Amino acid sequence: MTDSPHSPARLLFVDDEKPILNSLKRVFRDKSKYIVELANSGQEGLDRLKEEAFDVIISDMRMPEMDGAEFLSQASQELPGTVRFLLTGYSDQEATIKAINEGRIQAYISKPWDNDELKTLVDEAIDHKRLADEEAKKAEVLECQVDSLQGQAEALTKAVNQAQHELEQTTGYLDVAKDELAKHYDTTVRVFSRVINLRAHTGQEYANSVVTHSLLLGKLLKCNPKALQSIRNAALLHQMGKMSLSDELVTTNPRNLSKEGKDLYLTHPIIAADALTPLPLLAESADIIRHMYERFSGKGKPEGLIGNNIPIGSRILRLTIEYNELAHGVYDGKELSAADAFEQLQAGYQKVYDPEIFDLYQRLTEHLRVSKKVKRDTLKHSDQLEKGMITTRDVINHEGTMLIAKGSELTDNLIRQLLRYEQRAGVSLNIYIERPEETK
Repeated sequence: MTDSPHSPARLLFVDDEKPILNSLKRVFRDKSKYIVELANSGQEGLDRLKEEAFDVIISDMRMPEMDGAEFLSQASQELPGTVRFLLTGYSDQEATIKAINEGRIQAYISKPWDNDELKTLVDEAIDHKRLADEEAKKAEVLECQVDSLQGQAEALTKAVNQAQHELEQTTGYLDVAKDELAKHYDTTVRVFSRVINLRAHTGQEYANSVVTHSLLLGKLLKCNPKALQSIRNAALLHQMGKMSLSDELVTTNPRNLSKEGKDLYLTHPIIAADALTPLPLLAESADIIRHMYERFSGKGKPEGLIGNNIPIGSRILRLTIEYNELAHGVYDGKELSAADAFEQLQAGYQKVYDPEIFDLYQRLTEHLRVSKKVKRDTLKHSDQLEKGMITTRDVINHEGTMLIAKGSELTDNLIRQLLRYEQRAGVSLNIYIERPEETK
């Protein structure tokens, strides 16, 4: 697999027809971005997976001896972190459903495919996988460091019990632990974002969409990696200032507030920015949040910046926030389609939003709609769970901690753990599962 964001992605194409393999190889002929390997059968593909790892697998559905569904099912067990796509014809619908269930493919690609759309789909999958791999590496490092800190804490506790005069030494070690944790600000930002989102009552799906859409727009606008990191952190923390507001201000649509209420509500980005600015690693994110209510016409707050004088991250963030508030029904519970959401936002075109970013965002949301198969899910309680069900969202406890990641297959042991947690904590968890028609 890729060693770094700049390494070529490793792609494996599996098809019994060599012309198809050659066509796919031509689409991804840029050797600076891709390393392409070919396999002429499902078994040959499995043999390749045992020899090396890949970032993306694209397999044809119809192959002799082992079809694409069976191959991808075995591939998911061999390399569960690899992104899997299925090439399928119109007549393969039943087999495609089987592949989605057993091979856990990310998407299926209809033949004949459009080269540009295929390349975009694969590039996005690579980007998402790299982000996930980076998060996993950071989590692994943090876990090791937490274990190390736990060992230090136990040693300090023993020392305190032995002699009161060692309290000063204990305090010194705790300060070291605090400094170590501060270095991992990225993980801290993500955890803090979950806490903020719980206070803001906006839902984790809304929060995730704001971050994802902001990053995609930043990439399309060719923002450099440092700027993208600042945009990501700003998107994660944009509601931080709401922690100081009343429940009424937080949960009411700003358009329905009185003038005094609206003026008070519009201070939350400034409160957040003032709190974050002293942190050097978050200073640029603080500036993005501070100016996210500026208007492109120059009549916004807090400084009345006009046009391109508004930080590009702020122009992106305001649009993604207000779109997702409508799309996810944050204030009234009514989720709007992309078309209806943009129709409501159209009134602010050229006055509130950057017209270039507005048009780009419309195209982006349409592309996401047609290029991804959106899964529908249903809410279940723990006592309704069954072995083999697939989670469609992260299972989060009341403290904002993730218990089970989305896409996990439930086992008897996991179900027992969830039931025990609910009994111990005295709470009921929200567990979203693929709807039955998708898992049959």
